[in-house]
Order: sequence, then structure tokens, then C-alpha cells
Amino acid sequence: MPSRFDLNDTPSTDADRNVLATPVEVAKMLCVQPTWVYAHQQGLPGLLRLGRYVRFRRAAIEEFVKGK
Repeated sequence: MPSRFDLNDTPSTDADRNVLATPVEVAKMLCVQPTWVYAHQQGLPGLLRLGRYVRFRRAAIEEFVKGK
């Protein structure tokens, strides 16, 4: 049985689904400019505001990309 920390396995725990992505990372996932992500952040899934910082739940963005 592979270890949870085995680098060759994909993470499968609930905590791994809640990994946060920055707007720059989201922009790369969506093939758009980071300014577009900031301008459309209210319409994107998984939005989290942490004080002045904006983050997105990576799993929500991945599902959004698959649904396009």
C-alpha cells in the first residue's frame, strides 16, 4: 500500500481538495491574464477572501475548467 507521502501518487484526502490557488495560478489554469482573474473574481467558483488577499479553491477551479 503506498504511503500518503509517496510523490508518485495523487493526493486523495479531503484536505488535499481544499488546496488554495493564487490568482496568478488560476490565470495559468484558465489561460488568461491575472488581471482578468481579478476583474472576474466574483464570477469564478471557490473564491475566498483572506483580508486583502484573494485565493481560490483549486478543486473548484479544476471542476470549472472541466465543465467548460
